[in-house]
Amino acid sequence: MTYLPIIALLGVLLIVVVYLVMRKRSPVMRLLSVAIALAAVIAAGLFWHHQRGAPEQTGQTTQFDEAMARVPLYQAIQEKDPALWHHLREQALAMQRQGKSEQEQLDTLQQQILRVSMLRLQQTPDADAVAYMKANMAQTALMEKQGEDICFRFLYPAVKGGVNPLRWLPPDAVAQRMKVDAQMYNASFGAQKHTVTEDEREQAHRDVQPIIRNLIQRYGDNFDLTAHPERAVGQEALVCDMVQALWEEVFKLPEDRAAAIIRYSVAVK
Repeated sequence: MTYLPIIALLGVLLIVVVYLVMRKRSPVMRLLSVAIALAAVIAAGLFWHHQRGAPEQTGQTTQFDEAMARVPLYQAIQEKDPALWHHLREQALAMQRQGKSEQEQLDTLQQQILRVSMLRLQQTPDADAVAYMKANMAQTALMEKQGEDICFRFLYPAVKGGVNPLRWLPPDAVAQRMKVDAQMYNASFGAQKHTVTEDEREQAHRDVQPIIRNLIQRYGDNFDLTAHPERAVGQEALVCDMVQALWEEVFKLPEDRAAAIIRYSVAVK
């Protein structure tokens, strides 16, 4: 059983094999991809939150459209990919008619948004890719302030049960999240959109190795808990710290190389 949020539902799409000097599979790519999934949790939660607040008497269809109009990412999807917009809309309405629970609706939307994010990150410019991931880590830090257990459940909901981040994040953080999501998505269609090269992937592979070696030296065998969080009971705070420490090191790299690692961590193979 895997304990990565949402990624478990996508199987091998997010399993990127990285070998370090010691020739063993590193937990790094699994750890890196956790942060991408967090954005899907936020985006799906935003939709559900706004949808829940729409007046019921307007009917399901109008309720859905009113909810979507409040989320910049969904507005961007409607403009850039009307077919996907229509699919999300019909899927959400069908779940409402079927009486699906809040969590079932969130889980389904998260899968869809994660797939979109994975694909668009490959083409979004460097600055937007890095801003997107920094926003994810800023929210992880805010969740940690609510308690180590809240942070751990946010990162690894399959282990102890997840949390709805919108119940813990301040409104300004939610607004910033919505803004960054839409900027990343829109930028991936713009004139400055990015094209991933083999040289970029190879550089990302080289760049991530010393980061992981340093973290293993710093945390020892405990670093393996990021890949096996089911063993982290009683060490939730440490796991939250290690996830953030990894990305802090990535962000120290030049912007183009940090962006390359972000894209590499979620490249579909």
